Amino acid sequence: MKYLVFIAATVLFFSCDRGSKVVNSPTKSSTPDDQGFKIIRVDKLLFETDTSKLNDALALFHAQNKEYTDIYTGNILRVGLVGEAQTIPALKGFVTDTVFSKVAATVLEKFNDISKTEKLIDKGLKKYRQNFPTAAIPKIYAHISGFNQPVFSSDQAIGIGLEMYLGRDCVFYDYLGIPQYKINNMYPEKMVTDLFYTMAFAQFANVDSTDNLLSNMIYQGKLLYFAEMMCPDLHDSVNIGYTSKQLKWCKKNETQMWTYLIENKILYSTERMVLQKFIADSPATNTFSPDSPGRTGAWIGLQIVRSFMENNETVTLPELMKIGSAQQLLSQSKYFP
Repeated sequence: MKYLVFIAATVLFFSCDRGSKVVNSPTKSSTPDDQGFKIIRVDKLLFETDTSKLNDALALFHAQNKEYTDIYTGNILRVGLVGEAQTIPALKGFVTDTVFSKVAATVLEKFNDISKTEKLIDKGLKKYRQNFPTAAIPKIYAHISGFNQPVFSSDQAIGIGLEMYLGRDCVFYDYLGIPQYKINNMYPEKMVTDLFYTMAFAQFANVDSTDNLLSNMIYQGKLLYFAEMMCPDLHDSVNIGYTSKQLKWCKKNETQMWTYLIENKILYSTERMVLQKFIADSPATNTFSPDSPGRTGAWIGLQIVRSFMENNETVTLPELMKIGSAQQLLSQSKYFP
C-alpha cells in the first residue's frame, strides 16, 4: 500500500508506520461540484455502532472504501486489515477502551456539526480543481487516530485525526505531555491548512537536484503557498502555524534573518543539522533568537515564493509547483527584504 503520512505531532498510543511520499499520476474522480462535499465520519461509524454489529458494518464500509480502510486499520491503528482474525477484536478493544471512549465522546461533542470545516475544505477543493482540472479529488475521511497522526494522504483518500484538533485547552494534550508549541497548532481551523499542505506534499516532490537549505526553504514555501491559495479566508498565522506574536516577530525581523543567512554562508549549506535547525518544527529558531518561532526557514521560503508570484504574474500555480531550481526561483523573485 502506497500512501503518505503528514506528521504534525509525535504522540503514539499505537506504534505507527510513517509511510513514504508517493507522487502518482491521478485519475479523474467525482468533484465537489458533482455530488456535494461531505467529510466521511469514520469516528461515528466506529464509536456509535454496537460492537456486536461492528464486523458487518466495517465489512460493508471496507467494500466501498478499501484503500482508506486498509491504511486506517492496518497502518494508523495497527490492528490489522479488515477480514483478518485479529482485527475486529482489536477494534472492539479500541472503541471500548476507557480513555479512547472519553476521547471519542469529546470528539463527537466538539465536531458534532462539522459543516464550517466542510465549507472551507469544499471551497479549497473547488479552487484545486480550477487550477488542476484533470486531477483526482480524493475522498476525505475523519477518524480517531489514537493520537498517532493528524493527516494522512493516499491516491484516493485523505484521513484526518479529529482528536488532534480539539483546541489548545484540551486536557488530553497536557495529560499526554505534548509540548506547548505543538499544542498551539491543535485547533479546528488548522486541520484545513494541514489537509491542503498534505495534498501538496503528496503530489509535488522537491525535485531540486541540490539538497541545501535554500532548496528546502523554497520547497516548504511552495507547499505553504499552495495551502494559502486553497485557503484564502484563513489568516496567515493559521497556515504557517504561528501565534500572532510569532508572526509579528518574523515580519519585524525578516531583513535581519535573511542577512544572517547570507553573511554567514548558511543559505547553501547541505548539513542535515542546519536544515533541521531552520526547517523542522521546533519551539524556536535559537540561532536567531529564543523569541523567534521554529520553521523560520519555511516562513522565509513562503515570502520568497510570494515575491516570485507577484513579480511573475503569468506563472500559474501548476507551473510554480513544477519549478525545479530554487536558485532560479530566488533570482526571478526579486526578493529583497
